[in-house]
Amino acid sequence: MIEEIGNLSPLLEKDVIYALGIEGSANKVGVGLVKYSEGVGYEILSNPRKTYISPPGQGFLPRETAWHHQKVKMR
Repeated sequence: MIEEIGNLSPLLEKDVIYALGIEGSANKVGVGLVKYSEGVGYEILSNPRKTYISPPGQGFLPRETAWHHQKVKMR
């Protein structure tokens, strides 16, 4: 059975779709890769993420958080 998935057009049975998600927030950075194939469904291929944890009593300071994100960039 062929059906629509969200805003994606209907797929042929042999079609495969890969989706890349990149997330960055105040203290997190992550990259995810998902594969969808008809008859199999969704498969998470990769989902690494890193969280900056500030020292106790100090919030997230922009400079230190940016340094963290640069240091742990996804390779």
